[in-house]
Amino acid sequence: MTEADAARAARDVGAHTLVPMHRDLWRAFHLDPRRARTVARWYCPDAVVKIPKVGGKRVSSGRGAE
Repeated sequence: MTEADAARAARDVGAHTLVPMHRDLWRAFHLDPRRARTVARWYCPDAVVKIPKVGGKRVSSGRGAE
């Protein structure tokens, strides 16, 4: 998925949070996850974009799909 694909998917499912991931899985895949924040403003302006740190933890609040 590109940043636009992810933002459109977030819009289509009504997501409140978008977490761009898997950016460093393949050598030829070097998209900047910060671009997702810019693109999300166009497609899903109400969604919050949270960019995880490489090697960091993701803790869910347990309030359903976040």
